[in-house]
Amino acid sequence: MPPTRGAATTSTFLRGNPDTACYGLSVGPDDKEKILLRWKLPDGHYRVIFGDLRSETVTAERLRALEASQRSD
Repeated sequence: MPPTRGAATTSTFLRGNPDTACYGLSVGPDDKEKILLRWKLPDGHYRVIFGDLRSETVTAERLRALEASQRSD
């Protein structure tokens, strides 16, 4: 997929989901524990993609802790 298509897809995804966040300007591949992208799932949990591109489904409480840790770095 060309990079521009990937960027357009991500932009559409973010606009269509009000409870999303993308930290792409401040998170890179070496930031293994930092959130790169996250969005809310229909069941109230969140899907998180970390800087090293692994993904995890977390509770709202766990997401708050991850984002608080990220802000303090």
